[in-house]
Amino acid sequence: MFDYNVSFVPRSDNDRIMEGEYVKVTEVGDEYIVSTGERNVIIKYQTPQIVIGGIPNPKENGGRFYRMSYELSTTEGGNYYRNHINNNVQSCNWHTSGGTIRFRTNAEYVILIAGLQKVTSAGARNAGRGVCGFDAYTGTGTDKVYVGGRMQTFSNAPSVVENVKLPDGFKEVQINMPLYSGIKTLTLGFPKDALIAAPLERDFDKPILFYGSSITQGACASRPGTAFPNMVCRMLNADCRNLGYSSGAHGEDEMIEYIAKEDMCAFVMDYDHNANVVRLADSHYKLYRAVRDAHPDIPIVMVSRAIFTPELANTPADEDQRRIDIITDTYNKAKENGDENVYFVNGSKDFYPLQSELPDLLSGDMRHPNDTGMFFMGLAIYKVLAPALEAKKK
Repeated sequence: MFDYNVSFVPRSDNDRIMEGEYVKVTEVGDEYIVSTGERNVIIKYQTPQIVIGGIPNPKENGGRFYRMSYELSTTEGGNYYRNHINNNVQSCNWHTSGGTIRFRTNAEYVILIAGLQKVTSAGARNAGRGVCGFDAYTGTGTDKVYVGGRMQTFSNAPSVVENVKLPDGFKEVQINMPLYSGIKTLTLGFPKDALIAAPLERDFDKPILFYGSSITQGACASRPGTAFPNMVCRMLNADCRNLGYSSGAHGEDEMIEYIAKEDMCAFVMDYDHNANVVRLADSHYKLYRAVRDAHPDIPIVMVSRAIFTPELANTPADEDQRRIDIITDTYNKAKENGDENVYFVNGSKDFYPLQSELPDLLSGDMRHPNDTGMFFMGLAIYKVLAPALEAKKK
């Protein structure tokens, strides 16, 4: 059984909070100021002191908050990926799971103003805040504290206006983007006397990339910050590149090609929920090999699907075993070929304690984890990635 005694001691970088240059929000540049009122200044997300992470920067991606390049993967651009990757990837590409908005400030509050598009219910099982809500954390390094308790956006809202109260003094702010909705417009409001600066750099100069199913995308987390990829990256102070697509993780050759070309400091393969056994067998080693050839030194974590209880599994036990066999075959072959930076997490054993005794604590539908289930998933993956990435830094 997996050892859940994971050692995590948050590390603060607050001694560096004043590094770099702070500017008055009223002096960021006329081209970035939307409006100036009696109390507040509204500025564009393109302001240099605001950093967009976790998704291709919209400033370099046609102004779109897409998770893949819009030119390659949507009907608005070229048709190569659009014609070769399944429609579920296309419909979820607008969703901003993993995306973040980061900055430093001494402001006592920030106003988040966003226009949403492609809002989806993502099934009645999903909490509205997880679908189209934002949430916020303050803190530096791996010491992040949730401050978004009043951010209560719900499903089908065409726009978001959230006034987020912040702690006193200078702090770093991270706002997580929605898991199952798109962003059309984004501006931020600050008190007129506030100072802002770009956030401190991450511990890693490249993101952790996750490829997987609806669970990887964030179903059924109650809010963005409790999705397991966001949790893992918060604990490691890394950007989260979330390529989880509801019902869309099929491991097509074109998707493998796209993933292998992406920047990453680690890769988590978690897609056996969506790829059928034949497709998984055809693609799993191929995906590992493509990523390893492109990124010789990064940790690669192979994950098998979460099983809450054998009695309530969605597929016959022999099929789940075949899936595990395919993944472990890739893992064993990689190890036999001398790869010492590859890891296997068995979702049927390593994710959840109390699987048989209290399965309802982990999921609402016995398929998708709730916040408790997400926590244990994140913990198991963090336990593997933390030492692997620490060794890579040395």
